[in-house]
Amino acid sequence: GFDVIDAIKGNNKTKDIPLFVLSNLGQDSDMEIAKQKGVSGYFVKVNISLAVIVEKIHEYLKIKQ
Repeated sequence: GFDVIDAIKGNNKTKDIPLFVLSNLGQDSDMEIAKQKGVSGYFVKVNISLAVIVEKIHEYLKIKQ
């Protein structure tokens, strides 16, 4: 997953696309690495419902407009 983030953020054509991670890895270190790589949100699957994920992404998009 981190390699995909690096590829997207390292490409001038795609670097500004907001990325959201949906993972089973919930360690603080994984979340911090993702944040440092520029992700817009990090969600741990077992801790969040699909409805909340959609709500959070909508909130992010409203802020960015």
